[in-house]
Amino acid sequence: MTQPSKLDSTPVLAPSIAAGDSCQRRILMNTIDARLIAINADNGEFCEDFGNHGVVNLKEGLGEAQDPKY
Repeated sequence: MTQPSKLDSTPVLAPSIAAGDSCQRRILMNTIDARLIAINADNGEFCEDFGNHGVVNLKEGLGEAQDPKY
């Protein structure tokens, strides 16, 4: 794995998935409504141990934001 070469950059850590996890090969995908989804690359099912049964709401906890057009 190639590491960043800039001074004071954060090293890239190798991903770690527990042995026996049913979702060893994952596809991570974002959606237009700000969710991150983990799909099992072998069978197309959601990775149940990721987020809330395979889905993470990326807006959770951010509160209300005013539309920047106004």
